[in-house]
Amino acid sequence: MPKIIALGRKWNLSSDDLFIPALFESCIHLARTAVITSFFVATGHCLQWKIFFSLNLLTLVALTSLNAIISSISLRGTIADDTPRKTIPTLAPYYLALTSLDILILIYGLVILHRQPDMCAKTSLLVYVSASLAATTVFHICLVVAIWDSTTPLADSSDTWSRRLKWLLHTRTIKNNPNVSEALTNVSRVLADFFDCDTNLVASDVAVALLLLLRRQMCTEWRHASLRPHPHHRRVPVTQAELEPVRYYFQYAEAIYGLPLYLFSRPLMHGMRHICCPCTAPHPESVSEYISVRSGACCCFASWPPQSLCCGGTRRIPHPDILYFSHHNEIFLSPFLVAVDRSRKAIVVAIRGSLSTSDIITDLALQTAPLEITAHDNPYTHSGMLACARRILQELEHEGVMHSISARYADHALVVVGHSLGAGVAALLTHLLRTAFPSVVCFAYGPPAVLASPSTSHYFATFVTSVILNADLVCRLTRRSLHALQGDVVHAVQTCRERKVDVLGKAVVEYVRRAVGIARDGDVEDAVDETTPIALESPPSAGASASMTRWRGFDADPEMTLPGRIMHLVKDVPSLETNASFVRGRSAAKNKKTVKYKAVWANYDEFKHIVISSSMLSDHLPNNYKCALGMVEDEVEVEEEGEVV
Repeated sequence: MPKIIALGRKWNLSSDDLFIPALFESCIHLARTAVITSFFVATGHCLQWKIFFSLNLLTLVALTSLNAIISSISLRGTIADDTPRKTIPTLAPYYLALTSLDILILIYGLVILHRQPDMCAKTSLLVYVSASLAATTVFHICLVVAIWDSTTPLADSSDTWSRRLKWLLHTRTIKNNPNVSEALTNVSRVLADFFDCDTNLVASDVAVALLLLLRRQMCTEWRHASLRPHPHHRRVPVTQAELEPVRYYFQYAEAIYGLPLYLFSRPLMHGMRHICCPCTAPHPESVSEYISVRSGACCCFASWPPQSLCCGGTRRIPHPDILYFSHHNEIFLSPFLVAVDRSRKAIVVAIRGSLSTSDIITDLALQTAPLEITAHDNPYTHSGMLACARRILQELEHEGVMHSISARYADHALVVVGHSLGAGVAALLTHLLRTAFPSVVCFAYGPPAVLASPSTSHYFATFVTSVILNADLVCRLTRRSLHALQGDVVHAVQTCRERKVDVLGKAVVEYVRRAVGIARDGDVEDAVDETTPIALESPPSAGASASMTRWRGFDADPEMTLPGRIMHLVKDVPSLETNASFVRGRSAAKNKKTVKYKAVWANYDEFKHIVISSSMLSDHLPNNYKCALGMVEDEVEVEEEGEVV
């Protein structure tokens, strides 16, 4: 921090980022120096090579010395204090000149080999010159591409993001759909505002800030563990009767992902058997298992055309309990299915979560749209997910599925489920279905915030249950929480008193020690002592806060909240000793044995801020939801047998 300015432009690189690349390049140059020296000794009688050897050797020595100087200077100062590193930009012209000279000398060597084919040691020298030239050129091209700063004014940046999205989604399909084109324009504004904000931070600064925030959070939890019970101990626990349907219907939210998730969540050989030798796999017993293993080998289920029992289609339905399956995946339309659960006498509508670029565009359509709810303040919702829910409902009505459910399955319950994007769409689809099916309920697993007011969310609580696993990032991801995190990141970097290489090095060492199970018992106490000099406790500056909280064009939009009742699956930390053992992470095996999950009812306000955790991304995966729900059920059964709950 901040971005380095050299050669007349700004680069997406900080002066304290140069230690590793300079050290790596020095090692390469030392190896080349050893090789060229051995060639010089072996072919000293070849006079025509003396000029090439001498020039190449001198250039390599100069480059190695310059890289050593850059590495030494980059270790000076701290992340926040770059004054001792001010001389690094002045070395950039010398580095550029020496690198260019090195490439020219290698080209000169190739010319000599081409013009004088009868030279001694031609084959070995040709390999050396060609490999050196290719490696040097590729290394510096990759380096320039990685650190090229393409920050532009917002208008230009928004257009750039719009072109990127259209290229990803095929321009022809977008030109014929004005609604999709408008959605891409809005999404490009969101991406431009977030990624091209004027924070003057580089990727390594963000990584260090997240590590510091994680360390501070872990130490705070460790300090408070001995002073008061864990927060989830004060919440209302979930009973077995409340948890049982949540766990049961998750199989449909997981199954709609199809074979990709099935292969991801199982051993490699087990999954390969279903691809290479499907005839040897056991026949699926339930409709959810059938969907998981027979829904095609690609993410968009191209092997299944949409079919319907109630429409009298001519194609044979793959499974008698599948009423309808739609594989269509585009912006504002996700794949979904309608199935009969005969054991529960229920009709289940399952909507797939994000698994394609089109789904991500739907996620990022952050504008609000009005929701048809009377007597509620600010009844607005996520426009992209509402559009998706309406299109699903229109397709069900057009294909006659809704009429078939009313006529043939009037005594069945109607349940809507989904995960991630599918969870948000499922909650809104349930609201739309309540006109014709007042008793419809929804189980939303890992939903994003889709409602614009707590009062609307309270209304959804009568028919929607949102399930959130531990520190799931998606459930806490809103525009305000993102910019609050940006403010925390800037503040952590601006107040850090350590070197970047020390912070990153400690994180790598800690990860390796945890992986091999040799973490020390004093790690938590050491971390508590280290937080005081690392990051100051002062709040972010007013300028940084203002820079982080502005959303161009979105300032008037309300803050979004989660839909319905919130069931939070949290890691159960019953004692200080267990908490310290978990934070230290003595070994992966111990953590797996000691970590338990507890299901509690939570409030909307608890999910307004992003929680920095090593599992904040993995907690959103559907296979982890399945494992946690199983562990919670075991814990609930034990508690009810012991009359704890």
